[in-house]
Amino acid sequence: MVPIAPPPPPLLSGSAEGERVTKESSNNWSYEKDLRRANDRIWSFLGPSYDLSVIKTNFRLQNGPQCGLVVLELCCNLVGKNLNVTVEELLSESQRLGFTRYGELFSCYSAYSLATNYLNRDRVELVTELTPNKQEQMLNGLFDKRCVILFPYDKGPDHGPVIRKGHSAHWCLLIGAAKSQRDLLVLVRQGKSKWMGVYKWNDMLESNRNLVESSPTLTRDFITKPFCLANTAIVIYTV
Repeated sequence: MVPIAPPPPPLLSGSAEGERVTKESSNNWSYEKDLRRANDRIWSFLGPSYDLSVIKTNFRLQNGPQCGLVVLELCCNLVGKNLNVTVEELLSESQRLGFTRYGELFSCYSAYSLATNYLNRDRVELVTELTPNKQEQMLNGLFDKRCVILFPYDKGPDHGPVIRKGHSAHWCLLIGAAKSQRDLLVLVRQGKSKWMGVYKWNDMLESNRNLVESSPTLTRDFITKPFCLANTAIVIYTV
């Protein structure tokens, strides 16, 4: 079961719940160190024998409520290698389209439309029902390095999945997977940390399915309707 998150602390003035800026130095980061840390965490879940597949990506920290834009930037520059898309460009375009005010994206349809403005439509698939068959296809794509996946969930204090009905909704990018007879894990990039996250797939699914409403305590005039995140994902094909 996904843990139920404790009540959040009071919001900082002018910031969205779950979207405070993360201030992490990149001085001690390297992809090799990042992957070693991820492998240590995988070992703690799965033991010494497991299958692992991950697509190499750098981190990108968000500034304000831009979690969806940050991971979309990673996608665009991974798949469309000559695009050089920036978060600032994505923010400007999503504001022009009326999807956001400050970078927030509470609709999978808005995120999908924004993605297809920069990537060929045949590379972008909007999933609106995470059926067992679709889950299998997505996971196979991760193991075969054929895709990365924009995935919304409720983020807890350690960046992992919790259940809060969507009150701490957050976008991440699934960049890999690991499995053994014990369990199935996904590897995650998200804009609050420079380090890859490693989480149980079933916990991520359960968190995703419970994204039913925006937080009633949001302090800014975010565009929260339509709120369409539960049971959704956006698959970005890399080949």
